[in-house]
Amino acid sequence: MTNVVAVVFAHNERGRIGTTLEILTKYKREGRIKNIVVVNDGSTDGTKEAIEKFGVIVVNHKTNLGKREAFISGAVQAKKLGAEVMLSLDADIVKFPRKTLENMVQSVTTRKNLMSIAEQHEVYPMEEPSDRTKVTDLHSNAQRAINIKALDPLFNGDPKWMDLLKSKAKEPSRAKFMDYNSRAGPARLTADSETIQKGSKWGLEYALNKLIPPNKRQLLSSQIMTRPAFREHGCYGPQGPLSNSNPQAQIYGREIVQGRRELRTKRAEMLWALHGKSEQWKAARKKQLGLKALKKRANVRRLNRK
Repeated sequence: MTNVVAVVFAHNERGRIGTTLEILTKYKREGRIKNIVVVNDGSTDGTKEAIEKFGVIVVNHKTNLGKREAFISGAVQAKKLGAEVMLSLDADIVKFPRKTLENMVQSVTTRKNLMSIAEQHEVYPMEEPSDRTKVTDLHSNAQRAINIKALDPLFNGDPKWMDLLKSKAKEPSRAKFMDYNSRAGPARLTADSETIQKGSKWGLEYALNKLIPPNKRQLLSSQIMTRPAFREHGCYGPQGPLSNSNPQAQIYGREIVQGRRELRTKRAEMLWALHGKSEQWKAARKKQLGLKALKKRANVRRLNRK
């Protein structure tokens, strides 16, 4: 039996990680997975307590170091456990079919592949997978099986691996995103600041795609369903909710943001009229809005550093 270690990366996933661990624990009881490791990357919302209920192996980071550092910690732990295959998974999985697990493991053990990537769909509980829910950007698809031999350069301290996987590594440039998306037709619409921020947030997948050659990895048709990323903010299309990785979702998202901005401006104008356009009140309001903008920019910088 292949020694499969599932590694789950979690940062403030208290309300989501339970479903993922329930699925993986079931497969552990069946003998399909040998061990489950959760890398708790500096969570502050009670994720640690939510994990402890499942009796899995936990690697705790005192602060949020980012997903690439979490991957290194998880890989080292998987190596210690004698893993032959490491499953690299997000903490918000809602459906992980048994057949998908079998195909992922088989792809990196019976063939020459070093990594296999499941077909990821961001779905609501009652929603069926479709082209609309499919994560089409390879750099955003995080559900992978990796032959542990592929990580030997990491364990040996290979400079190229360490450079791309350490948290301070450079992110993919705008030009690379433009080139990547230009081959996907309409996806070129995503080559803006939002996409570059995605590269920053999901830099682990970008790094793995660079480090493991295309001829050594396989894209599977087997599906894994995860919770929709950021769709609570209202990314809806004509036929219902869209995956945030879908370019059309990002267009709708920007339209919603613009609409909210216009609404805030109208409310401010009404308040100005109500207060008789007092110069003193306008100065105070301007200062308040300026402080909010500064706080927002600080939050954006903090997210980018992660």
